[in-house]
Amino acid sequence: MLQEPTNIGRRIYDLRIERDVQQRELAKAIHLHQSVLNRIEKGTRPARDAEIRAIALFFHVSADDLLGMASVPESSPDDERIGSSVSECTTGYDTSPTHPPASRKRISPEEHDLIEKYRELDNRGQTTVRHVLYGEYRYLQKQQTDKQGTPM
Repeated sequence: MLQEPTNIGRRIYDLRIERDVQQRELAKAIHLHQSVLNRIEKGTRPARDAEIRAIALFFHVSADDLLGMASVPESSPDDERIGSSVSECTTGYDTSPTHPPASRKRISPEEHDLIEKYRELDNRGQTTVRHVLYGEYRYLQKQQTDKQGTPM
């Protein structure tokens, strides 16, 4: 009897397809046998915590996204800070000196509007937005690295 893939298995599969990553390539990168990854994607074997973490790091997404917990809890109207929701909104990969963590404690009205629109998207839409965002961010980091590495 064929089992339906689990949500996490489907998300891993979707990320692989979207980013053109072969199952063998992902399995090797996270030190997992390909047959184990295959079973996780098909939903016949649950993913372990360390595997979820490794996959999230590989794709630069949060473990919450892989687990289908991408929505951020509502904050109180008096709280303008992201506060404890930061770990659910970000992936922790921002190491650029132009964006220290303190600069992201407040959300502008435009950012709030974007977050609300993002929340209304289905999984495919959210995945697409994240893919574009990470691509643009990598481009920015490369530009900054190129500028720093250029001799004066």
